[in-house]
Amino acid sequence: MLSSNTHLQQGRYRIIERLGTISDDIVYHARDCLLDTIVFIIETPLSLTRILTANERDSRMRALEQSFALTAMITNERLIRNTDHFVEVDRFYVVARSEHDLSSPLTVTRRLFLDSDVAAEIRGAFSLIKDIRSRFAGNINIEITPTSVRVSEKGTFNLLFLGRREDRSARMSDNADISAAMSCAPLEAIWPQLDSASKKAISNLFDDAALDTLESPCDVRSEIYSIAAMIYRVATGQTPPSALERSIEMLDGRPDPLDRSARVAAGYSDRLSDFFLRALAIRRDDRFRTIETANAAIAGIEREPAVAVADDFDLLELPPAIEVGAPRIPSRRTDRPVIETAPKPTSAASPVKVPAERRESVTATAKADTPTVV
Repeated sequence: MLSSNTHLQQGRYRIIERLGTISDDIVYHARDCLLDTIVFIIETPLSLTRILTANERDSRMRALEQSFALTAMITNERLIRNTDHFVEVDRFYVVARSEHDLSSPLTVTRRLFLDSDVAAEIRGAFSLIKDIRSRFAGNINIEITPTSVRVSEKGTFNLLFLGRREDRSARMSDNADISAAMSCAPLEAIWPQLDSASKKAISNLFDDAALDTLESPCDVRSEIYSIAAMIYRVATGQTPPSALERSIEMLDGRPDPLDRSARVAAGYSDRLSDFFLRALAIRRDDRFRTIETANAAIAGIEREPAVAVADDFDLLELPPAIEVGAPRIPSRRTDRPVIETAPKPTSAASPVKVPAERRESVTATAKADTPTVV
């Protein structure tokens, strides 16, 4: 593992920090000192177990270079571009760069506020997976982890991907935040790392057929789970409960905690909540079987704002308030004053009525004041 401030490629790249692992590959943040930009550098050891012969080393190099070339042909804008590669001290390095500032999905606050925005990100991530699988023939394990997924300021899903690899299990213990990393992985991805006692207990939740599926290698349904978990985190600001945690709760006779989280999280529609519940199902057979069926579940979601729900389980930031602009300054040229005239009376004034007692008093006073003529 490289330490901070280590220089590679004759001083061109300077390591800033280690971000995590993707299988046996180590991912670093680094600076391209020539172009003065931030890049990702992925370190792949040519061998993990023994010293290679010259022929084995050349064969390994050709396989890595072929993967680099195939990956470079993928034009999907959500794939972080692999732009350079080199070898130093029996390690193969790939340089990937993006035009946007990207960060881990575990460190971002809520970025998506509309059902349609969430659905668009899900479709975009699915389109990237389809493009990768169309370029690489046969089965390929696409790791979708908090290290390989990067998120832009607008909440856009981006992926670091190096190409075809041998069958290797993801090592959750290599990630800085183990619990958060496990929360984005389906149960089948972490199953090989569980101890025998845990496996025996969790097996009670599965019948024989479902247990066989659980112990089989990851497939596209596993990728659907991880994509849904990542976008759930970006859309709600909450990390979903892990498959292991949910299994333990259900073994104790309690309801699946994801059901509560998906229903209250950020006030999204029931249709979108149903999508997350199915995509994040613990049993692989209960999830969407293909990307096409998953896309069909969110097809046609209208552009409606999500109503934020605040309670003890949903401490999320609300959408930014609408700022009221400054008052408009009147113009003497265009804004002419309007002078309103007094309204004309609509009827004649009614005569004043004098009470009878008052009329008699006035008449008597007038007679007394009148002089008498002799």
